[in-house]
Amino acid sequence: MTSTHNTALRIGRTRRIVLRDGRIAEWHEFGENENPQTVALYCHGTPGSGREAQIFDRVAREKKILLIAPDRPGCGGSTLTPHRTVQDWAADAAEILDALQITQCLVLGYSGGTPYALACATAFPQKVSALGLIAPYTPEEGVFARVEERSIPVMMRLQYLLHNNLLLPLSRRLLHIRTKRARAIESFIHSHSHAFEHSFRGAIQDYTAIYGEWGIPPEQARKHFSTVVWVGERDQVISKEGAYSQGQELNATVRSFPGRGHASLFTQHAEEILTEIKHVAYPGILKNSLDRPAP
Repeated sequence: MTSTHNTALRIGRTRRIVLRDGRIAEWHEFGENENPQTVALYCHGTPGSGREAQIFDRVAREKKILLIAPDRPGCGGSTLTPHRTVQDWAADAAEILDALQITQCLVLGYSGGTPYALACATAFPQKVSALGLIAPYTPEEGVFARVEERSIPVMMRLQYLLHNNLLLPLSRRLLHIRTKRARAIESFIHSHSHAFEHSFRGAIQDYTAIYGEWGIPPEQARKHFSTVVWVGERDQVISKEGAYSQGQELNATVRSFPGRGHASLFTQHAEEILTEIKHVAYPGILKNSLDRPAP
């Protein structure tokens, strides 16, 4: 059973299904949804929501790509799921793709969405035509990792307060500014607003889950698709060395962008990212119109 409704253009089309266990899974569609040549499953950063993929909307339309960007549990319209793992969410993503009868797609992950993109590549490699990791988060080790993990609840509460008291008022001022930078900032704020719509518990859970097992694709999975990794040389959020090492482990093509940081890589190079990932991928296939009700 699906529910479809039209929303404001800048947040795309929002859709929902009831999963087999009764939970709600919500996603947002951007790009070309009438006659797409390629379909991409987008794994948002953390904290964030599927609305983050809005930054790719214009380019995706030009490239005839349909972007499907789910909200992970508790981050927006998807049901909060206690004690879930990264692999658990890959099963949710597979249900969404099956409901839409999508047999092949690109998989993109940004920042904290990296583990979720990797889990999808492991869970259904036969559906993945290419894997793209943008400013990928890689796990910390040792004492620092334990300290960071234990500080997640505090960090998410602070981000929640920062968002409500500073970023939301800023977004209202940006409504009349139509520069590319202003639209990019507004896109991030929109994504965070949706993620924190009900509480910050979903963001805490989403972040905490990446300290568990990721499900990095084994050798047999990597045979199914090519991988591209994009890294900003001025990124102070992720470990660049970790990103390069991950690229080597995945036998990926690694692209380095001088002068770009964690957010600017994502916001300023949408066209290069979608052009390259589509170039290395097989065409996405839709068996039926997305407007057909799911079984």
